[in-house]
This record gives sequence, structure tokens and C-alpha cells, in this order.
Amino acid sequence: MPRVLTGSAAVVIALFTVTPLRGQEPSRFGLNLSVAGTSQVGVTYHIGEGVALRPAVVFGRRKFRSPTNTNASTSTDYGLALDALFTVGRGGTVSTYLGAGGSYVFNHVAQGVTPAETGHTAGASGLFGVRARIAERIHLYGELSLGYLGQRPPSNLGVDQVVLRTTPLAVLIYLK
Repeated sequence: MPRVLTGSAAVVIALFTVTPLRGQEPSRFGLNLSVAGTSQVGVTYHIGEGVALRPAVVFGRRKFRSPTNTNASTSTDYGLALDALFTVGRGGTVSTYLGAGGSYVFNHVAQGVTPAETGHTAGASGLFGVRARIAERIHLYGELSLGYLGQRPPSNLGVDQVVLRTTPLAVLIYLK
């Protein structure tokens, strides 16, 4: 976890210091929030015309009950994600974009009186999104992504999945 945080901090610092040196116009920052399965809170940082980076913090909590087992299990997830977004079309107040990204999420599962297990999930995905401006600084967006998830619980029995995900509605609020 310290390596992931250190690496993420280095990327953010590099973006803030190197981008202005390249002579670009001031970039636009936005706060984004999506709640679909797991929640994400992040920053959208436009580094150039039609190119943006979106680092985010990922978190979620789920409770599972099985009809055959009286003990419920609870899963708590937290981690980091980073997406690169590339605008491919604009029309009025609507724009479309393609993206690629990755995530690293820690999973903590507790089941009844059984000792808790901790694992992690690493993922990579490609996405298609549509963003619509509804006010000067407020945008709504939705995304469809296809990705790979590799889950590694403590028992080292990995679970690999190809997943199709939707983010039906999320909000992006620009700060400047």
C-alpha cells in the first residue's frame, strides 16, 4: 500500500509541476463522484486539448446473505484508480470519450465468527463515455467499460474475471 500511495503522489506532483512548464493554457480541474457497485471520488485533470487524467479513491461496503448459511458476510473495499480519457467527439453541450485505466483495491471480508480475510483486486479496463454539460461548471456522465479483474485472496486461490460494467450516472463539478 505505501508503494501505491507513493507512486500515485509522484504522478500527481509531476502533473502539477511539469504541465505548466510545457506552456499549456491553465488546465481545468473537476471533482467527480460516481456510485455504481463501488463508489469513486476523484479529480478530473485536463492536461491538454481532449486529454484528461482521472485519479480516484475507490471504496465500498457490501453485505451478503446465503439462503443455506445463517452467517452473513461483509466485504469492505478501498483502493486507488487512474483513468486516461481521450475526447473523440463534441457536439453542443455533449462530448464522447474513450479511455483506459487501472485500479488496485484491497478487499476485507468478515463472515460471522470466522476470522476475517484480506485480499486485493487489480484491474485494467477500456471505456467509452458520454459527458453532458448541464450548467457552466456541472457535467453529468455515463460510461460503459470492459475490463479484467484479478482477485487474490490470502489463500492465494486467484479469481480472474472479464467484466462488463456500466456507470449509468455520475457527476463532475469543475472548479476552474
